[in-house]
Amino acid sequence: MMDKSIDKTSCSSISSCSSISGDSRSSSVSSNSSSFSATAQQRLRKERANKRQSVLEAAEHEFCVHGLDGARTTEIARRAGVTHAMLHYYFDTKRDLFRAVVENRSAQMRRSVASAVDEIDGGIKDMLLSLVDRYFSFFRANPLLPRLMLFEIQQHPEYMQELALVVRSQIAKVLTALQARLDRAFAAGEIEKTDAFTIVYDIMSLTVFTFISGGLISAVNPAVAAGEAFFEMREQEIKTIMLKRLGL
Repeated sequence: MMDKSIDKTSCSSISSCSSISGDSRSSSVSSNSSSFSATAQQRLRKERANKRQSVLEAAEHEFCVHGLDGARTTEIARRAGVTHAMLHYYFDTKRDLFRAVVENRSAQMRRSVASAVDEIDGGIKDMLLSLVDRYFSFFRANPLLPRLMLFEIQQHPEYMQELALVVRSQIAKVLTALQARLDRAFAAGEIEKTDAFTIVYDIMSLTVFTFISGGLISAVNPAVAAGEAFFEMREQEIKTIMLKRLGL
């Protein structure tokens, strides 16, 4: 006759297996929950970053068209596709937003110029030509920015001085790296003695004026249209001036 009693050892094993299985399911659920939570947080951070960038782009357009005083935060929010309350979640005041726009663009310019100084393997001539290319590319992508900055320097000189300190701190390392390359080229007898700030200032001045004077130039000389051909001509002219500046 078959013994219908349950073996205690088997029972113990089954109990242990059930416990282990339960712990495994619990651990799996916990792991999946943590993974989902991390993914959700990453998605949320990305969405917030994208919304913040949309606000910055909308604000830059509004500031360039109407200036700091004339810009309306309600219009910035509408253009960015966010609520007015959401805009103020990212930036407390309109000046904070303006500052963020300036910092964002100056950081973009710094990265572009830094790559020309650090990554161009050719000689000092190749680096200089690349610098002019980078500045022209930047202002071609942001043609209204020079006018905005010049206008605000006149309207809010003290505030713009504060922003100038921020920009200067961002480009300090770039100027140091550029100066090192200029000094090496001078020591090798390749160029005349000069300083990095003067080179950057000269390139910026010549480039910025090209983009703010288009209408004036066309009025003075109707034969010159401020289009792509004009910008290309000016870029080549600035390159020639800078090469002569260094005796190249």
